[in-house]
Amino acid sequence: MRPAIEVGWGVQFTFEKRSNGGRPTQEDVAYSNVDRFEMLPNNVPADWEVGNTYLVQVNKISGDYARVQPYHPQRKDSLRPGYSVEVTITDYATSGVALGAIESWPHIDEVKLYGGAPATPDSVRISAIAPLEGFAVADVNHFTWPAAGSEITVEATQGQSRVMSAAHGYEFPIERQAPISGRARVRVQYRDDQLVGELLSYEEGQPQVGDVVDAELDFQRQPGVAWLPSSGDRVELMESYAVGGDATIRITDASHPLRGELVSLPDSIPEVGAVVEAYARRTDHGEAIARPGDFTGVIQLPDGVEGTGFVRVRITERESVLCGEVVEYLGAPEEGDVLVASVERGNPPNTAVSVVGERDIHLDERVLATGRVEVRVVDAGPPLRGEIVSYGGLLPEEGDEVMAKVSEKGSTAIAEPVHGTCKILVSDAAGYSGLASVEVTDVGKFVRGSMVEELDVEQKRRRASSESPFKHGGDHPNLVQKKH
Repeated sequence: MRPAIEVGWGVQFTFEKRSNGGRPTQEDVAYSNVDRFEMLPNNVPADWEVGNTYLVQVNKISGDYARVQPYHPQRKDSLRPGYSVEVTITDYATSGVALGAIESWPHIDEVKLYGGAPATPDSVRISAIAPLEGFAVADVNHFTWPAAGSEITVEATQGQSRVMSAAHGYEFPIERQAPISGRARVRVQYRDDQLVGELLSYEEGQPQVGDVVDAELDFQRQPGVAWLPSSGDRVELMESYAVGGDATIRITDASHPLRGELVSLPDSIPEVGAVVEAYARRTDHGEAIARPGDFTGVIQLPDGVEGTGFVRVRITERESVLCGEVVEYLGAPEEGDVLVASVERGNPPNTAVSVVGERDIHLDERVLATGRVEVRVVDAGPPLRGEIVSYGGLLPEEGDEVMAKVSEKGSTAIAEPVHGTCKILVSDAAGYSGLASVEVTDVGKFVRGSMVEELDVEQKRRRASSESPFKHGGDHPNLVQKKH
């Protein structure tokens, strides 16, 4: 097939002879709408000679000839007829015109290849350029387009809606996404002058609904997906097992995406009731999980885990998800051990988290301050239970005078130390709200105190900006006066 030349195109002109009153002429040009090129005698440069080839531009089409004139591109780096360029084929049509993308040429982004397309990427010779339209033309004559209704072999890729001709290496679209990868047969059809294929079958066979096939599970690569070992194609599963290994699946949907359900888990996955050793922890989302040592997978722990460390887990479910419960903590604290743990102020029940091992320690007491404390284990559990034996300087002592911000909470006045995390119940605030000196009168289930002095703004500024808030020094940062 030959292109139809248009006014404005730049082409190569071979000065074959002079005719029609001395006009330079080229016969048998490679275009469908004209037979020859002619140039007016007064447009011929003085140095042009018969037998040479020059660059010209079409300025008129009349009857069976095109009138041309010398062409001088404005840019020296412009794409010109006669150049060879590398193209990447992007689309095809029944007319035998292929579209190819090129790079690095100013004002030209596309090549129209008449007569088909070679394997991509390939080098083609430019026969014409259309600078105003932004495309170039190449004449390709070595390819015959397949007839409508014929069947050809292609290479398909799972999930892609384009296939590649196995014989010629060109790509074209198919009606639906390929369910698996491999060599396949496609029926050729044309729609709106475009080649579109109908996927028929695969050479190695395509899994059908109900087929039971071998597959690989790899939750670390992607949970809820099985991989076919023969092709590497993926099958979306109805279950989201967080395990790895060889399994068998039943195909439930043979289109794209392939879908299936598990028939059998890897042999390494323990049965319900089995006890395995694993490393337990909490995830960033707060879920409790355990990673076993003798198979690949994750065991969900619905009842939680008392910290981070090695445990023994009994499998409780393996139908739709692998679940278990902790039956023993390996290397866990024993009764009587004193652990450093972090706590937050609050009413019971509370939880302390050990600094080492991040184990949860259940507390049945009120926590008076936030920070690190010492906790004695009273029951090794599980669950682990304990009691606070020391606040490690988080609380003032009886008789200490501290600077605090006093405010009323209903019928109760609360003093919050300027430097501290405890709260002091004040019995005689008398409606006062602001900075004050408070004497601690009792440290028990609650911290209690009484008003000593209401502090004005100047005192507040001086005390807050001083290096130490103490009046006479002391061990606690909230201390105003140490008891004697």
